[in-house]
Amino acid sequence: MDYLSHIYQIAAFVLLVSVVLYFTVYKELRGRGFMPWQRKLLKTGIPARAKVLRIHHSNNYFGCKSNTHQFEEIEIALEVKPLNSAGYTVNTTRIVPVNDTHTFVIGREIDVKIKPGNADKIVIVGFDG
Repeated sequence: MDYLSHIYQIAAFVLLVSVVLYFTVYKELRGRGFMPWQRKLLKTGIPARAKVLRIHHSNNYFGCKSNTHQFEEIEIALEVKPLNSAGYTVNTTRIVPVNDTHTFVIGREIDVKIKPGNADKIVIVGFDG
């Protein structure tokens, strides 16, 4: 019986580590733009400018409040202005460090890259990757 109890303890530890890694690593990387499709789009995307129209704080937080690495999910509406094309609005969600939400201020213009063939898929230059 002692052997089986030891196996359960190891399984519980592995599960706990997996959950912690998911919320501290994957969620951070998703928001900070280290996902493979974002890296590729930074290299191959069509450059454009975008103006921040709206910001909605979703009140979804990741990390501990006492932790300096706490992240918040925000929804951003951007008016994307490609060169030689009409502008359009796109909504995107990003996970940003709580102390870095000032990056997205209403009215601010930022550089983006647009996925050819899917104008709603964008990356934010200097933030995603």
